[in-house]
Amino acid sequence: MKLIEDDNILNNFSKKNSKKEISISIFTTVLLLIMSILLIVLSFNVYATNESNNNEYENVVENLVEQESETEDILIVEKDSKQENNDIIEIEDIEEQQEEKEETTQKINTNEIIYTAKNGEKYSIVGKLDIPNLNIKYDILSTSSTALLEISLNRYWGAYPNQVGNMVVIGHNYKNSKFFGNLLKIERGDIVKITDNNGKTLDYSVYDTYIIDPDDNSCTSQLTNGNIEITLITCYYENGNAHATKRFVVKARAN
Repeated sequence: MKLIEDDNILNNFSKKNSKKEISISIFTTVLLLIMSILLIVLSFNVYATNESNNNEYENVVENLVEQESETEDILIVEKDSKQENNDIIEIEDIEEQQEEKEETTQKINTNEIIYTAKNGEKYSIVGKLDIPNLNIKYDILSTSSTALLEISLNRYWGAYPNQVGNMVVIGHNYKNSKFFGNLLKIERGDIVKITDNNGKTLDYSVYDTYIIDPDDNSCTSQLTNGNIEITLITCYYENGNAHATKRFVVKARAN
């Protein structure tokens, strides 16, 4: 009888333990499932956050690169603009100096008389040129044009007579020896006399002669290192051509 009771007690205990184990097992499974879900959700959030951060970083880097590129372009443009402004300022300064020089020259040459050409063009005489060895002696007109070249020698560019700089004088090369018709016979060391409107005469010694193309203006440069110079230019008929294809240049410096 005692054994039967013990068996029943054991069976009941076993059943209770079995139910308890089943309950624990179910609870454990549910807990593990919930934890797994939480881990998956957490991992997804972390990935999404990292992905968002990466995208945001890439966007920031791209924007920064674009800003640097735009800034570089702006700096280049500003640099070019600054250089252009400097060039404009230098040109304006040169023009102002030239205008001041022109104004001063006009005041110095107070004896100028205004003439009128046949076509109505106004001009004046700023000086006289004399090359004794070649028997060339003519007035120098104040400006240059096709009509005025038929009257006498023309001041084409640069300084006025006997002033610091380079006075460029042009004249026709006529076959009858008129104007600069004999200029090609000039030699180094020959003297060119220039008389201004104040009656002052300076002797200029020829130091160079050469032939240039019609579009070469380098001989008209005003960079004389403080010297008083003149440049004489006339047509040059190459190889007996009927039309002048070159220019003959004479450079002379005041003694």
